[in-house]
Amino acid sequence: MKTDVAAQSRGRICIPNKFVRRLGLQYGDTAYVYDEKDQLKVSSRKYRTKNLIGQYQVDRDDNIRLSKSMVDFGYKYDDAEINKYHHDILVTPY
Repeated sequence: MKTDVAAQSRGRICIPNKFVRRLGLQYGDTAYVYDEKDQLKVSSRKYRTKNLIGQYQVDRDDNIRLSKSMVDFGYKYDDAEINKYHHDILVTPY
């Protein structure tokens, strides 16, 4: 499963609920964001690693909206590809 997304007007990237729900997350749950070299990994699991760069609550529509500060964390996200990978979501800029 994959989709292409464009940055929203505020510079955020929205991870659609069809991906979020497949991770078993819903409104109010916490999602963890990790720096994975050329991409961001979003997970329902908190891994014991040093590359955790943020955490987000799932919004009332079951989406995750990565903030501009997260998006600007070494990445240029005018557009991104979102893929479901095992128990995680990979967000890759292009």
